[in-house]
Amino acid sequence: ASAKSDCQMVKAKLIRACTWLLLMSSLAGMPALADEPQHAAGQRLYADYCAQCHGAERRGLEVFSKDLAAFTRVLSGMTNDMPDFTDFFSDEETAVLYAYLAAPK
Repeated sequence: ASAKSDCQMVKAKLIRACTWLLLMSSLAGMPALADEPQHAAGQRLYADYCAQCHGAERRGLEVFSKDLAAFTRVLSGMTNDMPDFTDFFSDEETAVLYAYLAAPK
């Protein structure tokens, strides 16, 4: 039952993050990944919470940078390699962090 509820939580968070990204991109009239304020916000979040382990080179994140579902699962503690960030980041923060990682370096 726990794995099923974890899966449902990840799915709900993924849907909220995707919805937020789509909304932001439509409001801005441009692709969300090209939005400069979002990129800067994602860069700040990465520097504050991720760079300590992943470095400026984003080590270990290549697999997740193009897969929002995998990225959301990792943040939700569904890995043995990272701390559990369940409910740590808001949906907006998850979306901008993902957009930052998905953008070209």
